[in-house]
Amino acid sequence: MSFGMGANDVSNAFGTTYGAKIMTFPQIIVVAGFFEATGALLLGADVADSSNCISMSNTGEVFNHTAPPENTLGCAEMLQLIGALSALTASSVWMFVANFVSLPVSTTHSIVGSLVGYGLVCLKGEGLNYRKLIEIASSWFISPFVAVLYFNRIPLYGVMILSIGLSFICAAIIGAIQIPLLRKRFSRLASCDPNSKVPNNKIKSKDSQADDVFSNQGNELDQSDSKNLDKDKLDTEVQKKSTTGYIEEETRVSEIFKYMQIMVSCYGAFAHGGNDVSNSVAPLMNIWLIVTNRGNEPITYRDMWLIAIGAAGLVLGLAVWGERILITVGKQLTHIYATMAYAIELGSIMTVVGLTRIGIPVSTTHCKIGSLILLGMVRNGVREANYSLIVKILLSWFVTLPVSGGLSALFFYLIRMSIFGTN
Repeated sequence: MSFGMGANDVSNAFGTTYGAKIMTFPQIIVVAGFFEATGALLLGADVADSSNCISMSNTGEVFNHTAPPENTLGCAEMLQLIGALSALTASSVWMFVANFVSLPVSTTHSIVGSLVGYGLVCLKGEGLNYRKLIEIASSWFISPFVAVLYFNRIPLYGVMILSIGLSFICAAIIGAIQIPLLRKRFSRLASCDPNSKVPNNKIKSKDSQADDVFSNQGNELDQSDSKNLDKDKLDTEVQKKSTTGYIEEETRVSEIFKYMQIMVSCYGAFAHGGNDVSNSVAPLMNIWLIVTNRGNEPITYRDMWLIAIGAAGLVLGLAVWGERILITVGKQLTHIYATMAYAIELGSIMTVVGLTRIGIPVSTTHCKIGSLILLGMVRNGVREANYSLIVKILLSWFVTLPVSGGLSALFFYLIRMSIFGTN
């Protein structure tokens, strides 16, 4: 499961960075490996416990295994064990299929759908906590707005203190580290361009650039005694040089945003590790707690080695099979600029971190791909969107829940029948 997630979800998270040519594939592997593992170890316990509650009796939030209905086989612990194994198998199969066809799908949808699928077969639909399921499912659709609701739990003075304190910390870090680096890089780019007319701290408009081009063109004509140059040709040269100057100016801006995008990508890897890695190991944690006779105990940091295994599998999956999804997200959906990549990353990451903090599994894929599609339409035009690929991605999102749930139910039935027989 973690292997498939590394090939799919991590590639989704770094697709914009890859598409904007900010980082190479080997660099993405190193950065993602470090920050994904860090996020999983520091933030993963809360989300793993929230996902695990779907199949654990100690929380009783979604399914109550302590009182199985009639016509079910085995004790509650055995049903949980088989169900967790079925959920992991079903989610892994679906992730491998999605990776094979190079479609970015949500592992959050897959694992939650798998847990619900086996539960419906195991308990005949009884003991299902629809309120908890609606809470999780609704976050997938309204996640850009739900993240803000977390601040309702903090008093107003607490919000003010946090905002002011964090703003000073961020300003100090940016002023001491980022601004000098960006200024040095910007000055180097300007000095490397002998035709650049743009000062370091000023940006000329297109009109002023056009005036400069007219002036330069006139000087060139005087020096070469080319007084018979056709006016249409002159206009063409002016337009060409003016456009070139504008592109050079935009390139410098993109260079600045590259550094910012790398920082945000690290932040995104940290957030993704805390949310989705823990989702993948939630069924494995369930199995471990049952085998060690700790089924009624909550998840503790003694079990973090399980999340570490998930993080290792994630990095391996990214290294082996991740470039397929990187190409789909970063190059085939729309043309991505560094400024676009920064906006997409920052907006989706803030949503994921906010919901992760309150223990709600949210789809990183939905946040990222949705932002990429819509911003690409705004930036590049509606006609430039790859609608055939967008339709395929949307269909894969809709079928993830029923397919993973159906596979989980099938695996649960087969495993249970192989153990207990037909009676």
